[in-house]
Amino acid sequence: MLCLIYGNSFAQQSNDVQITANTSISTLTINSVNTYTSPLAVTGDLLKIDVANNNGASLNTGWRLSVRANQNFTSGSNTIPINEVMAEVNRVGSPYAGEGSVGPVALGLTDQNLIVNSGYSGARKSQSNLNITFKTTGGSNLFKPAGTYTATLTFRITYNGAYYNETTATVNLVLTNVTSLTPSSGSASFSITAPTHYQNGVTLNLAGNLSAFSNLPFSITAQASQDLTRTGGGTIPVGNIKLTLSPQTGTAVTKTLTTSSTTFYLNTPGDAPVYDLIFSSDGGNNAFMNLTPGTYTTSITFTLTPQSGTAINISRTLNVIIAQAVGITLNNSAVNFNYSTPSAYTSAQTISQSLALTTFSTKPYTITVQANSNNLTNGANTIPISDVEVLTTTNVGTLTTITNLGTTARTMISNAPYTFGQNWDLKYTISAAKSQSYLGKPTGVYSGTIIYTITSP
Repeated sequence: MLCLIYGNSFAQQSNDVQITANTSISTLTINSVNTYTSPLAVTGDLLKIDVANNNGASLNTGWRLSVRANQNFTSGSNTIPINEVMAEVNRVGSPYAGEGSVGPVALGLTDQNLIVNSGYSGARKSQSNLNITFKTTGGSNLFKPAGTYTATLTFRITYNGAYYNETTATVNLVLTNVTSLTPSSGSASFSITAPTHYQNGVTLNLAGNLSAFSNLPFSITAQASQDLTRTGGGTIPVGNIKLTLSPQTGTAVTKTLTTSSTTFYLNTPGDAPVYDLIFSSDGGNNAFMNLTPGTYTTSITFTLTPQSGTAINISRTLNVIIAQAVGITLNNSAVNFNYSTPSAYTSAQTISQSLALTTFSTKPYTITVQANSNNLTNGANTIPISDVEVLTTTNVGTLTTITNLGTTARTMISNAPYTFGQNWDLKYTISAAKSQSYLGKPTGVYSGTIIYTITSP
């Protein structure tokens, strides 16, 4: 007798070689982040080969077992590609050498061989169970709405082109909607404590700090609970901090933090992204100046909202550590009075230096001037350093001309406002009377050091 099966002709060997299915173990349940993203296996004695005591039937060695799906996994209008599941025969009865299992194969809509040229044979009245493992590959093709996704498989035994028999079994993928949002730590702290932090800004990158998952399209938002607040008083508007969510694969999104819900990702396809959390401040921002030092704190709530189902959220603490900082740079390191002509000894000598000094301070500040010695020296010869007057010609704060320079610090600038970088012009003068007093001095270079100090309360 000839049978037409799936468009292929096989000579039927015997109806007494039966293959039957036990469908009780053919369900794979996808109900966690791990089962969505990693391989999941279910194993059991799915099939049974039964050789009946009729007509001297037997199962010859060298037989082949194949499997074919009638459709992709389907739940209503949703589908999962059939090749997302692999199948493998682990045992024919008790283990036999040369069973001929070809290893895991992806299910398909055409015949896929599970066993070829098997060394197992069955005589009359024999039964053997086929232990089969079904395994998902895990990944984005499983990110579908919850439901039971079903496919019917046809298993067929053939030998040398002859058709023995076949059976069908249903395999189910049972999907449950899963969402997850997990931080790797509970708080984030970054410091604005040095002049460069205030001038250039600060960035804190918490790599891989936020892990999200949803099998459905989802959105992620962030919201600050309040402005950054210091215990004991003082606030920094939270809008002075930027937050970047940077997935390890994909496009980073940067938003300014607010006390309203801010959307970073909208209707993102089901995925399992891991995000770097990047907090940053801009340089040259007055909001961080003239503050009381301390730790300013707020709480950031991240919310993942799936396309359907319940939103989940987590909160983490954000700390911004503020420290008072000052800096001063002398841009001209030398002041040279040159008494090389007769007229130099009879007139006042003045040296003006533009942009000679640069200061930084997070609060109002004072600049003092002093010498390391009361004299300019040339070997054993000296000139009083108090002969040199020092002043600034930059009209900022309260200014005083230093007319009695010595080893005691004297205030040249006071009440100067906080600054990211104030430049000062300086003027050094030796009066005509003092210049005349140098007549008769031994020739040479008379040297000393002037020290500029910035202080802020």
